[in-house]
Amino acid sequence: MLQWKPAYAERLADPGELGALLALDAIIGNRDRHKGNILLRPSPSATELRVFSIDLADSWLGTPYDLENAGLDTPPVDNVARGIPVEMVAPGAVACALRATVLSQARVVDSCKEACFIANEPVESVARVVSALTKCLQGAPEIVAKYLEGLSKL
Repeated sequence: MLQWKPAYAERLADPGELGALLALDAIIGNRDRHKGNILLRPSPSATELRVFSIDLADSWLGTPYDLENAGLDTPPVDNVARGIPVEMVAPGAVACALRATVLSQARVVDSCKEACFIANEPVESVARVVSALTKCLQGAPEIVAKYLEGLSKL
């Protein structure tokens, strides 16, 4: 596995994967997408790289109160890895945001239940997380657009 370097941008097998990763960060308020949290693996050949996300622990999703208060805000971009080609990854980010708006409520509820269980959150937290996340998912295109704008200024 390799950690992000701007020189790797041209080797991305699918820049949309990095865009989707950034869209997820924007939607759930991940404030910690530094170069060490963007992993790349050669695939299918040594000259092409696939993107992997790790470490979402510093996202608003981990604390229902923060997610509720975020509304359609975006996380700060000051700790995002430098050298991300925003124009190259934007189509993938926008596509991910649009997919987020049509996730089924059942899938959102199931995912939130599982996440709260893993995080040892009380059962009462599930409804708060579901409600807040549903609002974020519905506003995903707006959130992601604002986030990409912020990234483009880095």
